[in-house]
Amino acid sequence: MRPHEKAGPRDRCATLLLRTAPLLRTAPLLRTAPLLRTAPILRTALLLRTAPLLRTGVALVLLAAALPSWVRADDSTTKTLRVATSGDYAPFSFEASPAAAGSDATLDGFDVAVAREFARDRGYKLEFQRFRWPDLASTLAAGSFDVAMSGVTQKAERSIAGRTSIPVAISHALALTWKGSGATTFDELNRPARHIAVNAGGYLEGVARRLFWRAQVTAIADNEAVRMALLDRAFDGIVTDNFEARVWSAGLRDIVRTGPLTEDRKVYLLPADRGALAAELDRWLLEREKDGTLQRLRLHYFSDAAPAASSSDDTPVASAQPLAALASAIAERMSLMPLVYDAKAKAGKPIEDKQQEAVVVDAAVHSLEEAASAAGAPAVPPQAARRLMEALIAAGKDSQQSMADRDSRHRPGVVIHRPQPGTDGEAARDADSASTDAKSAAKQQAAGEQQESAEAADTVSGGNQPAAASAAGATAQTLQQQAVRPPGPPKKIYDLGGELRPALSRVTEKIARIVVAIDQPVTIGETRRALAEALLPVQVSVSRIDDISAAVAEISNRNRR
Repeated sequence: MRPHEKAGPRDRCATLLLRTAPLLRTAPLLRTAPLLRTAPILRTALLLRTAPLLRTGVALVLLAAALPSWVRADDSTTKTLRVATSGDYAPFSFEASPAAAGSDATLDGFDVAVAREFARDRGYKLEFQRFRWPDLASTLAAGSFDVAMSGVTQKAERSIAGRTSIPVAISHALALTWKGSGATTFDELNRPARHIAVNAGGYLEGVARRLFWRAQVTAIADNEAVRMALLDRAFDGIVTDNFEARVWSAGLRDIVRTGPLTEDRKVYLLPADRGALAAELDRWLLEREKDGTLQRLRLHYFSDAAPAASSSDDTPVASAQPLAALASAIAERMSLMPLVYDAKAKAGKPIEDKQQEAVVVDAAVHSLEEAASAAGAPAVPPQAARRLMEALIAAGKDSQQSMADRDSRHRPGVVIHRPQPGTDGEAARDADSASTDAKSAAKQQAAGEQQESAEAADTVSGGNQPAAASAAGATAQTLQQQAVRPPGPPKKIYDLGGELRPALSRVTEKIARIVVAIDQPVTIGETRRALAEALLPVQVSVSRIDDISAAVAEISNRNRR
């Protein structure tokens, strides 16, 4: 508007907007309410001249109040990301300067570094929040954080309670003892007179209690106290994982490693309602795996803790590559199948539900469409999307059917068919077969690899950590044969509609994000090889893996069109 021109209503409204912008950015309704109550003339003017503006402002205020905390900000430009981390789990999260513990600046570790890179790249104001492992589940349920990044292990219960990212690392649980202690093998540790320490409240406590059920397991809330118990030789052994074991045993002699006991995935844990953040984080992880950022951080934090005489087997696995991430996501889906079966059995529902399956397939097609659009990737052919989801559903029903076959005499009305010998679903699964030790054992058996003697597989001394997946499978298989567990506490039965199906839907969304990230054509053969290592241990048959691989290969080839 030129100086000599008279200001019109729109110009005056724009001027008013500019002058009141700071007020609107901070607290539009609360800060202007006293002014409006005490200035009738101004109130009337505002209502008459800027009613559209006020309506828009009110709508924006209401919208801002409805937004989750991770998209709100302390100012008008920066979003705050609340990251929960323990600070006691090297090399994922630890205090770099114990003397100044408690300050965010002293936090270090692989997951801490990833959080800082993500926040910087995506424009977040980063806010670290310390948590204790026994409190992780309750703080997740309370929505006290936006994402937990602290070496969190993927397990079915966490998939139900929240949602998990694609994996950033592969780990193995193991036990640490001392040479000459008389408790250097699994058999020697798993005895009533043995005392084993483990960090309380986390995944490893469950591993210790499940495998060393004959021994006396003591859960210690302070993870640093577990390390001190090892150094003081206050217990016969402690249970940890290969990453932490490298840090704790650095510079020590005569440490004996018993394991691997399990094969696990390290992920980031988010509340169930953080779907947009989960999608953003997954896409970012896939991109940072592709450009080498994640592997650079792995080599820095994981290899630095490795023994000097490390071999090529110590090279960290690039677990966020699309095919590796896809295999993990499908394995996560399969880990929920025993819980789905239990829920159906309790409710007297059949395994097969064609109507529900059609709903799931349609939702998966929609998820793939949305994922492709969000990633700016070519659209996924609907028929290929349907074939992929149908293959995943079939694998899930095979798993449930194998359990139904075993329980059919006690749970009438559950079995819908009995597979013929040699067909899919022939192998029976225990209700607890989703446990990671059983997965590793089945993987070794299915692969048909040559096993070393039980003593060589169970105990590795002198600081040499076995890294091959076959070693994990060999040890775990031996444990399955030796550790015949007594009946445990009653299993928790989850609600099929209120808990399990939403969890499966969240996993499907993640699968969709991963599939559309495959930006180069892949063959059925290379997809099969990538999937088999993770899926054979969870009892997915070769034919189902072939069906899944064919659908993935077809989707990947859309990039050629």
